[in-house]
Amino acid sequence: MRGLGDIKIGVRLGGAFTVVCLGMLAAIGVGLWGQSAARAATADLADASKIRAAALVAKFRTADFAGWQTGYAFDTIRGVADATGDTVGQRKEFLASTAAFRDDLSQLRALPLTDAERALAEDAAASFEQFLTVDRRIIEDYRKGTAAAQRRANDLASGESLEWMGKIIGSVDELVAVTTASAAAATDAADRAAGTARTMMVVAGLVCVALAVMVGVLITRSIVRPLAVTVSALKTVAAKDLTVGVPAARRDELGAMGRAVNSTLDVLRSSFRAIGDNSRSLAEAATELTATSARIAQAATNASGESDDVASSADEVSRSVQVVAAGTEEMNAAIREISDGAGRAAAVAAGGVDSVREAGDTIDRLGRSSGEISEVVTLITSIAEQTNLLALNATIEAARAGELGKGFAVVAGEVKDLAQATARATVDIDRRVQAIQQDSGAAVAAINRIAGIIGEVNEHSTTIAAAVEEQTATTAEMSRNIVEAATGSHQIASGISAVALAAQETSHGVTESRQTAEQLATISHELEELVGQFRL
Repeated sequence: MRGLGDIKIGVRLGGAFTVVCLGMLAAIGVGLWGQSAARAATADLADASKIRAAALVAKFRTADFAGWQTGYAFDTIRGVADATGDTVGQRKEFLASTAAFRDDLSQLRALPLTDAERALAEDAAASFEQFLTVDRRIIEDYRKGTAAAQRRANDLASGESLEWMGKIIGSVDELVAVTTASAAAATDAADRAAGTARTMMVVAGLVCVALAVMVGVLITRSIVRPLAVTVSALKTVAAKDLTVGVPAARRDELGAMGRAVNSTLDVLRSSFRAIGDNSRSLAEAATELTATSARIAQAATNASGESDDVASSADEVSRSVQVVAAGTEEMNAAIREISDGAGRAAAVAAGGVDSVREAGDTIDRLGRSSGEISEVVTLITSIAEQTNLLALNATIEAARAGELGKGFAVVAGEVKDLAQATARATVDIDRRVQAIQQDSGAAVAAINRIAGIIGEVNEHSTTIAAAVEEQTATTAEMSRNIVEAATGSHQIASGISAVALAAQETSHGVTESRQTAEQLATISHELEELVGQFRL
């Protein structure tokens, strides 16, 4: 079938149709030839039959005019009146019969005679003419009416006339025999031609049918077998086996279809391998994403706990600032008392020394608390940086997951934004804590100056008024710094609350991320199971 497989199906079908048509034309040609031969044989038979019929008519005419001649001769001998007349009696019938015989010979010679038949017809005609010549001599003698003439006529009638009549009859009988044989031969030839025509038509028909069957079987096999192979391969593919292939060495449409099927199977195998590899990568990414979400959740929990601690510290700072504010008010009252009476200067100075000592202790505690807040802020900054890094990693993993990781990418982006907001808040807190520390240092320096002034009050009562004015200015500055410290502590508390809220939102986002990662893992496992059902 390789030779047929290299020919296009349309060309094959057209060639088969052409072969069948040629066979039919050959069968028709044989039939027409047989019919022509049969017609020719039938025509020959018809001609032979006509010739035989004409010969038989001539034979009948011979006997007829011979009898009429004998009849008018007997009438003459018997003395029948007007027996020799041409218009009456048996003489009239004799002349009519001889005229008809002459016409019969003319018609016979006009037919398609063979050479032998024509020679016999010519012999019969020549003998007939001699017979008529003798008959004219006989009738002349009969008409003379003498005994001698009658004897001559009788002698001619019984002698020479009979001889020529015998020749005519012999030629006609032989012609009848020849034409009968020719008719029989023509009949046999017609029968043989008809039989040959039937045989050749049957043989041609059988050959045409056999050729059509053979061509049909070859063409059908050249088409059906490759189709069966292709259908079997497709059924195997439907059974989830992609390892099959279709023979595609043919150059016809079936070969092109086989090559197309093989190309499709190659694409399917490559696609399923890629899907399997991607599903495994997706499963690994989902697992890593789950672990990352767990770490982010733990970090968010830690950040929330640290935020609570920092909030407590901020409350302590606020209370300390309030204590400092109260001390400042007391200091102002002391200064006013100093202004009211120099007599109470020593007592007020002693009270001022105590107040200054207490304020110094308070400011020292405020500085230490500010340092602790700075450490907490540093910790929060580290946590925010770690959260930002984890959010960045989550964003990268979500990008690897493609369409399935878009939702997680949004959540990771929100976590990243919250981490950055936390970092900015901690920077602001750190700046304000440094400001508190600086203010605390300034307050300590002011308190030290107050202590010196109080010492000078103890030593130099005369300079109380100037010292009071200086102390008033210093106290105003201290009050302003303490107000700023109170404002900073309030902002610290607000920032810590924002950090706690961000930590809670981070924890919520991590929960959603973990759920998304679990969904990704489930989908990847389902893809692996689906691809695993196919043989690649």
